[in-house]
Amino acid sequence: MTTSTTSRSIEIDATAEQVYAFVSDLEKLMGSVPAIRSLEISDVDTNNDGDTTYTWTTTVRVGPLNHEVHGSTTREQRVPNQSLTYRHAMGLQTEETFTLEPASIGTHLNFTVSARSPVPFLDRLVILVASKGKGQAHYVDQVLTEIKRAVESGGETRSAGPTASP
Repeated sequence: MTTSTTSRSIEIDATAEQVYAFVSDLEKLMGSVPAIRSLEISDVDTNNDGDTTYTWTTTVRVGPLNHEVHGSTTREQRVPNQSLTYRHAMGLQTEETFTLEPASIGTHLNFTVSARSPVPFLDRLVILVASKGKGQAHYVDQVLTEIKRAVESGGETRSAGPTASP
């Protein structure tokens, strides 16, 4: 099994509550991923520990083509307004962790992505597709930049946005 991990951070001119509200909303968060064109959530289940699992279908832009991806994501609540983790299963297993800390102006957001695959180099291939060929660090930077832009402008993602049908 191969694993690749990247961690980056950014300062956002907003309160921790505003940043956490955005990153804890799966629809808004997935709308901040540049390759994602649409999202349809078909099922939502919250367990007794407060972890929420979403079953979804998304359309991902790969060059000139759109590709449909089916998967599930579990949002694990760690500490409200301080940290949370998403675990995505879509053939490839990814873990995305967000940690928030006070900053001189607003909130310091750290974003760590780990991708694991039982198939050698599949994790890198998926990240290359998601980052339009520029790698995992570029993907993480793109997502952080879009989160910053969206939160500072009132919470709207760049696109018309994902759709949900719970």
